[in-house]
Amino acid sequence: MPIGLLIATGTLDIGQFWPTKGSDADTANLSITSSSFEFSSTGKKQDLKITHMLEGARLKGETKPVLNNNKLSVRFQGIDAPELHFSADLKYPKGPKPKKKYIDNGTRYRQFLGETAASSLGSYLKNHMKGATCRVETRVDSPQEVFDVYGRFIGDVFVQTASGWVDVNHWIVENGWAFPTYYNSMNPDEVNAIQRLADQAQKASKGIWAHITPNTALWDEKLVFRPGGPIQAAKDIGPVMMPKIFRRRTRYQVARKNNLPVVSGSFTHYLGTLSDGWITRKAFMANPKIKNAPKGQGNLSPLVDVHELFSTNPGDLVLFEAPSTLLGKNGKPVPKF
Repeated sequence: MPIGLLIATGTLDIGQFWPTKGSDADTANLSITSSSFEFSSTGKKQDLKITHMLEGARLKGETKPVLNNNKLSVRFQGIDAPELHFSADLKYPKGPKPKKKYIDNGTRYRQFLGETAASSLGSYLKNHMKGATCRVETRVDSPQEVFDVYGRFIGDVFVQTASGWVDVNHWIVENGWAFPTYYNSMNPDEVNAIQRLADQAQKASKGIWAHITPNTALWDEKLVFRPGGPIQAAKDIGPVMMPKIFRRRTRYQVARKNNLPVVSGSFTHYLGTLSDGWITRKAFMANPKIKNAPKGQGNLSPLVDVHELFSTNPGDLVLFEAPSTLLGKNGKPVPKF
């Protein structure tokens, strides 16, 4: 359970969110320099010291640095908003590529309320954020815990408003624009803070909670990314499944369009072919240092029944973070801050 504190301070362009541009409600890009990172091994802010661990750093298997042209990609920790533009990006088998490209493999699908969530966040920041300065905070002990497999910095985003600093992650959940989505890299206090807000939003049927569905078959191929909008909130209402399930359902549907063997069975069977370890939130709270999924919980198939219903509340799960390796400019794993 990490006790160290890493803070990245940069600027946030509020024009990046849909419909002006393409950012959704749980990811953002910050303008930042490699000297804008501070780390405290004790977790106390008075012990923060500048760290240069990101200078020239990249993820193993990637060529671009994680700090690309002074831009840092951030994933908002503990939440998952409805997808705004997700494509299947199915990999071709090894060997000669098929003569025909996969159908709709690059089509960017979305969920209902994905547009509304993104535009609501953009509007909130436009109306309440003072200046462009923001910071991202995360509890980590090692540089290897900072980024996900997509090279995104995982943390809580804070912006300054007239009433003080606001945790944007919490604002999104509190207003019903994202589901709580936990990973074993989080601390119990971080999970509890989000869950309290999610419970309140769900009880009040705010935002996505008024439209959550257990039916994973309610996947609409007509819902695709609309760059530039315009905002059509009245048309952006419909059933919303847990975004993690939606992403897997999208790959399943596109694979079926292309008659791939991996989807010869049901969606539940397809989930059983993936590696998506999980544990209940209750079990995680009892053992927050757990590193591996319990037996029988290495994928999500046990949570989807024969009728393709995923009836588990998103906040009742803790997922296992896929590992990534951060390499320094010398090509070796970064050992410390």
